[in-house]
Parts: sequence; C-alpha cells; structure tokens
Amino acid sequence: MLFLQNTVHILYNQYEEKIRPCIDLIDSLRALGVEKDLALPAIAVIGDQSSGKSSVLEALSGQYGHSKDLLTAYAEASV
Repeated sequence: MLFLQNTVHILYNQYEEKIRPCIDLIDSLRALGVEKDLALPAIAVIGDQSSGKSSVLEALSGQYGHSKDLLTAYAEASV
C-alpha cells in the first residue's frame, strides 16, 4: 500500500509540474478567444453511463464538483 501511495504522489507531482501548466495555458488562450484562429487541443472522454467519465475530466481539469460552466453531454456516433 505504501508503494502505491508513493507512486500516486510521484505521478501527482509530475502532473502538477509538467501537465498542469500546459492545461492552464490552453485555458488562458481559449479565454482570449484564440481558438477562433488556432486549433487548440481538446479531449473527448467516451464510456458507458456511470463509468467515471466526469471523474476523469474533473481530475484532468482540477475542477471538482459540478458547476454551471461544466457540461456533461453525450453524442451518438456509429463507428
């Protein structure tokens, strides 16, 4: 169990150091309206109902809980 806790701690620190600044930059650019002229990265999380999609998005974005700015929607697609 201690090994798992240490691994989670290391991964969290790496995320905060390397990934979080990129996400924050993309969010700032999007707020400035840059995506009208430049394609900014986006993510799609796909899965069954109640499979944890919102939890994944919350973990990636750092925004926990539901808010009026966070929309969970679905689209049907045939592949």
